[in-house]
Amino acid sequence: MGFLLFLLTQYLVWNILPMQVPFFITFLGFLLVVVSLSTAFLAKKQLGIYWVPAILKKIVKKQPLLTSGIYAYLRHPIYAGVIFSYVGAEIVAGSWLWVSSLCLLIPIYLQAKKEEKLLTSHFGKQYQEYMKHTKMLIPFVL
Repeated sequence: MGFLLFLLTQYLVWNILPMQVPFFITFLGFLLVVVSLSTAFLAKKQLGIYWVPAILKKIVKKQPLLTSGIYAYLRHPIYAGVIFSYVGAEIVAGSWLWVSSLCLLIPIYLQAKKEEKLLTSHFGKQYQEYMKHTKMLIPFVL
């Protein structure tokens, strides 16, 4: 919630580190927000009852390994959605803070690696094979 208040304040009241943004770039930022949030929501919906907050560090009993839908493209689509919606929101706000938001990749990457150890211990070779064919956070890149 604090994140949304920060963005609204920045957009409506005080733009921190303002930059001149042509409409086309603002529009691309908006599309990034829409696609990123949609990705996160679709992933959460696809997980359904198997979604667990990362802080709990556990797997739900009888949880299947999801490798279809959005999970066919990304192993951690919720994390990717969070990161890139923030980047897009900062671009829409016309702030150079979008660059610093990329720093979110580091802690999220480290959290995803911890989760992958847990998933590998639970699913074994099935998860290792999935990792070979599916990117972690950015389709076709990382």
